[in-house]
Amino acid sequence: FLQGHGELVKVGEDLLTLVENYPRNFLLDCLNNLGTHDTERILTVLNQSVPLVKIAFALLFNLPGIPCVYYGDEAGVEGGKDPDNRRYFPWGRENTELQKTVHYWSDIRQECEA
Repeated sequence: FLQGHGELVKVGEDLLTLVENYPRNFLLDCLNNLGTHDTERILTVLNQSVPLVKIAFALLFNLPGIPCVYYGDEAGVEGGKDPDNRRYFPWGRENTELQKTVHYWSDIRQECEA
């Protein structure tokens, strides 16, 4: 994930293609997520790399559409394929770095019209 310059360019081109080929109202109404009850947890998919999860959250909150965070992803919950992805919320053991990241991008999104 984003290991080389070429991959980064490809991600940008793919996002631009979506923006250019879908009506603006559709893009603004899309429900965007990094994980759901049917997918592996984002922290697990990204090999427990908190920096990569932070980048993923930055993209989630800055792309057109509505960001949706599956419970626990903001707290560092891990999990593989269903039902392992439905682990309990880690009350008292949350990853505060990820929580601060989600709060930061959420605040930016609410404050910035763009």
